[in-house]
Amino acid sequence: VRVACQVAGMLPRFAGVPHVDPRAPQNLQPTGALERHLRHLLGDAGLASRALRTAIARLVGEVGPGDADRHDGDGEARGGGATPGARPLVAAR
Repeated sequence: VRVACQVAGMLPRFAGVPHVDPRAPQNLQPTGALERHLRHLLGDAGLASRALRTAIARLVGEVGPGDADRHDGDGEARGGGATPGARPLVAAR
């Protein structure tokens, strides 16, 4: 119980501030810093999503190695139109 009281007394020092983190004070500053660092290590979400869609399309045989730029992300090919009979890369919403 003593340790819990000591920890509870120290937690307010680590509380976030609203102008830095909209989830403050619930989200502690070390947690926010870890999230930012991990997001930085993961890189751009758009690039990761595009690479994943391209890899899946290659697995199902819809896109060749040089055709990755021809897809705009909604399953439709740009330029010459969609391949007849091809399934969309992502499910319709």
